[in-house]
Amino acid sequence: MDNSEYMEILLDGKSNLEELFADLDQEFRLANKKKSKNSDRIIPGFRSVLKLQNLPERFIKLFEKRKLLTESN
Repeated sequence: MDNSEYMEILLDGKSNLEELFADLDQEFRLANKKKSKNSDRIIPGFRSVLKLQNLPERFIKLFEKRKLLTESN
């Protein structure tokens, strides 16, 4: 931090470290907001399926039933 050339490169036109980190924080938040918009998409109607309390049991029954059907053929 005592090296003025290093600080000039690090600050990249900002007046101090506080200003640099404030800009970095804002850029980081914008990048995360864009990322979260794309990753939060769920097929319409699927959210209600995910909220079913007995969803795991239903899957187990479905697979057991399918296994019985394939074994009987």
